[in-house]
Amino acid sequence: GKYFRSAMEGFEKDDYETVAEAVIKDHILVHLQNDNHAKFNLLIFMLQKLYALVDQTTSPDNPDALQFQEALLPGHLITVFLKDRIQDWLQKSKRLIMEEITKNKSFELNNSLEIRKFLSKYTTSVGRAIETLIKVGRANSQSMLDLPQREGMTIQAERLNFHRYISHFRSVHRGSSFAKMRTT
Repeated sequence: GKYFRSAMEGFEKDDYETVAEAVIKDHILVHLQNDNHAKFNLLIFMLQKLYALVDQTTSPDNPDALQFQEALLPGHLITVFLKDRIQDWLQKSKRLIMEEITKNKSFELNNSLEIRKFLSKYTTSVGRAIETLIKVGRANSQSMLDLPQREGMTIQAERLNFHRYISHFRSVHRGSSFAKMRTT
């Protein structure tokens, strides 16, 4: 917790143990929810695989194997993008309100009308960002680092003939890097 407290938003005044629990819960093996025993076992298993790979007692995993393929559905992408945009807006709003409080001592946090009036000056259109994502297929985000690419998220369905058009809805797009290759 000592090393992550400065990076974790909202944990500046908490003790190290609380920060460490939040890091483990929210950022390490999040698919295992709150089961710390299962997270520990998976980390040990991953270390065993790493040591076996370094010792050359096992071969590296094939990234083209079916077990490593993952389909990013449109709803999941839009949800992640929406969450990212709302978090950016909340952080910006917090920063602007803190600056306003330091500049203007008469600013009241309890007055919701004053806060709404202040924040209405600095609105960002989350809907327009999602619309651009759908139209252009480019995710302009700094925190979506877990995606393998940031562009080429959409495909224009070509309507040369009916079979070509319908094939766009039956296939899985492997990404813009694969679309540019001549071998696939």
